[in-house]
Amino acid sequence: MPPPPYLFVENRTLGRAGLALLGAFLLYYSIWVLALPFLEGPPWLVHLVRRAFPFPVSAALGVPAALGTALLGTLLARAYYLVLQDRRVEREELARAKAT
Repeated sequence: MPPPPYLFVENRTLGRAGLALLGAFLLYYSIWVLALPFLEGPPWLVHLVRRAFPFPVSAALGVPAALGTALLGTLLARAYYLVLQDRRVEREELARAKAT
């Protein structure tokens, strides 16, 4: 049964949206890490810019560490699931072979 047309998103459109979000995040993160420590100027400008970046620059290391940990955990869980699934299939095939 095909999905309803209002839920269907073309892969190319989904990829473009993902790349746009990733690009916006990388731009924000790069400005946060590379430009914010060297920010000088009128106090009103510094205050305005610092409002857009609420966390200190030292917290910037936690973002890639947390994302990396989440990605590693997801990949390990998926690999574990696939190994269990493969072993289950092998056991079923072995049981079928013994039964015949």
